[in-house]
Amino acid sequence: MIRTLERPGSIEERHLLIVEGIDDALFCEAFIRRLNLSAIEIWPIGGKTNLKRNLGLLKKLSGFAGVIALGIIRDADDNPSGAFESVCQALRECNLPVPGGPGLRSDGVPEVRVMILPDAESPGNLESLCLRAISDDPVLGCVSRYFECLDDLGISTGEIDKARVQVYLASMEKPDRRLGESALADCWPLDNQAFDNMLQFLLSVGNI
Repeated sequence: MIRTLERPGSIEERHLLIVEGIDDALFCEAFIRRLNLSAIEIWPIGGKTNLKRNLGLLKKLSGFAGVIALGIIRDADDNPSGAFESVCQALRECNLPVPGGPGLRSDGVPEVRVMILPDAESPGNLESLCLRAISDDPVLGCVSRYFECLDDLGISTGEIDKARVQVYLASMEKPDRRLGESALADCWPLDNQAFDNMLQFLLSVGNI
């Protein structure tokens, strides 16, 4: 179940997953449906810079006192260790338990886990992880040639993995889906080993 802080109501489940945006939320929902983890609420917070403020808002909602598991997923961007420390600092300032490292559970209640994408050591984001899962797809050759053409024209693209995913999705029967929508439509091989860590993370948040 995806919830938003625009019309929050009360927290109904004992397992919460916090992600950056709606695409991340929809992508995780595809996994959660696959795993039959119906008791997880997903809260997109509108970007990593809003984490501390929105954690504070969540704590004030009716039902938060009953939460036993809190998972937080954010992109590494250019600095995986810095991304993790940023999440930990937000947790400290909200007087919430802090885990000792990415993927590890904290002491205390709620039990907190943090996942940095694509992993705890590499720069990137959710799109980087998705590209790993389709590394053998021949369509990626076409995607690469597209960006080579742009380079030849002197056109540079920011956030290259996000751009590559959008071009890849344009090869689908319905080319206008965003990343999260495409996950719900079974456009990504969620059983690929590239997603194993995310699968285990979601299981750890949803099953305690």
